[in-house]
Amino acid sequence: MDPRGAAAQLPLSTVIGGRFQIESFLRNEGGTELYQAKDTRENVPAWLRLFSCPPGLRAVLESDLTQASATTHKNLTTILAWGYEGDRAYVATEPLD
Repeated sequence: MDPRGAAAQLPLSTVIGGRFQIESFLRNEGGTELYQAKDTRENVPAWLRLFSCPPGLRAVLESDLTQASATTHKNLTTILAWGYEGDRAYVATEPLD
């Protein structure tokens, strides 16, 4: 972490969740880090969002992400995967146009 409390950007080629390889850092947004990544399992582009999730909130996060993952609609971004990497949570989605 840097002195302002923000996590250091992950190096290029870092693999998250055994599947998403970071290609570039896009921006910090709403307390998260957003990366352009490649889904190495499906060989498609992805956006990867990483953020802190205290252990006491994990059950709520897991419930919300399970529901969101099951929701499909042409106007919603598809969640490809989610999970934890070290002490942070990640959500991988299809990239926005």
